[in-house]
Amino acid sequence: MAGYAIIKETEKSLEKLNQLWEWYRTAPDFVDKLLNIKNLCWWNKNYPVYFAVCERVARELPYHSMTMQFRKDTITGYLHLDELRTAEDALRLFVADYADDERMAESLNEIARLYNEKGYYQEGEALYQYVLGRTSQDESPVMTLAGLIVSQIGRNEAFADIEAQMDELIVRYADDPNGLAEAILMVGEAYYQEGQRAMRNWDAEQTADSYRKAIEILRRNIDAAEGRYFSEACYLAGFLWHHLEEYEEALAYFHTVLEETPDFDQAWFVHHLVASCWDKLCRKGTLTFEEAKPFVLEACARLEAINPNSPAKTAAEQLVEKYSKN
Repeated sequence: MAGYAIIKETEKSLEKLNQLWEWYRTAPDFVDKLLNIKNLCWWNKNYPVYFAVCERVARELPYHSMTMQFRKDTITGYLHLDELRTAEDALRLFVADYADDERMAESLNEIARLYNEKGYYQEGEALYQYVLGRTSQDESPVMTLAGLIVSQIGRNEAFADIEAQMDELIVRYADDPNGLAEAILMVGEAYYQEGQRAMRNWDAEQTADSYRKAIEILRRNIDAAEGRYFSEACYLAGFLWHHLEEYEEALAYFHTVLEETPDFDQAWFVHHLVASCWDKLCRKGTLTFEEAKPFVLEACARLEAINPNSPAKTAAEQLVEKYSKN
């Protein structure tokens, strides 16, 4: 079946699905196989078979422990394809059938987050509000509240109000530091995405404004978070300063992430950006060629040592060639 799915032979794939169902339905790994097939269909954009697998599992295996995932993936699949009405029909049934399931809040938060990512902010906010209303006192609502804030960002809520909500979140949920750090990163990334949308629309002023707001939010993680949330906040803040052509600010964040978390998985790219910053400072006349040279060459050497075949390899080689000249 997988072969037909890859070449998008929908009718033959569905025929093979029927055979698979007949022959292996009682096998202990049957649903795992279906999950793999479903994922393969999605990544190969064979959507008819993707939804056929999800819907058949929902129909014929309603009580299996993994059926909830297939049904959630049906909803997110339709949302990714911007089939909003179909997604909402499936969501209503999903909520009714799993109202008492302990996994419900996590699933609905994931769906609500996708609503926001797709620009359906009103729907995302409504779903987050639903989850919040059903959150028990034993559960931390911090990610749900962060999702609500992202919905408000999408609806152009004033930045001062967003900052006030974030600071209240930090005070109220200080006993959930990991959840809080993830929430701060989520809101910072939302402003980054707003900036990306503005950039695609050639709106330089709005792009810069959104990037600066993202940095302001991310600073809350840089001041308090640890581990990957600290690293990612530092990296993204530096990346945004680089886009804003504030290279000295960017370097401060890049040096911090490399010093504090040298095993950061994007360290190779950070070194690439460090070399770029020094080169740009030279081009602007802030540094002379000779002043920038050792910093550029050191960053390129570190990049080469960490990831010799990185996507930045060609750019690094060009910088090395430029700064190796007398």
